Amino acid sequence: MVDRSRSAYYNDPNLPGLKPAYAKLAIRLDTDQFVWCYVCEDKHIISPSETKTEWEIEVPDSAVLVIVNSYVWNMILGIRCCAPPSIREEAWRRAVAGNIPAERAAIQQELEDEFFAPHPPQVLWGQLFMRDTSAEGATPLVRYPLKDEWVIARRTATEVLEARRPKGREYPRPSATS
Repeated sequence: MVDRSRSAYYNDPNLPGLKPAYAKLAIRLDTDQFVWCYVCEDKHIISPSETKTEWEIEVPDSAVLVIVNSYVWNMILGIRCCAPPSIREEAWRRAVAGNIPAERAAIQQELEDEFFAPHPPQVLWGQLFMRDTSAEGATPLVRYPLKDEWVIARRTATEVLEARRPKGREYPRPSATS
């Protein structure tokens, strides 16, 4: 059973809108038994002391309840995190097209401010679900419990970090003589 009350994220006092948002999401999905997934390797594990486990799974389409736009979800929660990569790309495109590369940061800030501008809740909830897992922010919600045959691998934080380390490269050690 998925027990969100065990999650530090769920209990974060800086996210007062999270519990009501989860309740509304559960109503829209007709279940609260789902797990959030990433369509590519998770970069959220940053320390070997973390207790997170990375699960690599392969699920049939029928197990995916919905694909959530994580950027919209964060806006529903009132979180202004990183903007989609397409905003940075658009800022570069406009700066180059206008021959003003030095203004790229200002253009990007303007685009981000526009993207993160307050939206009525009904608009955000209307934009929450997506169809394409390759789109920016695509985050599948997978029905729980997971079937054993869907699990490809489970990795501890230490294993995840070890796998990310570049292989076969020796770095020169400083010598006493120069």
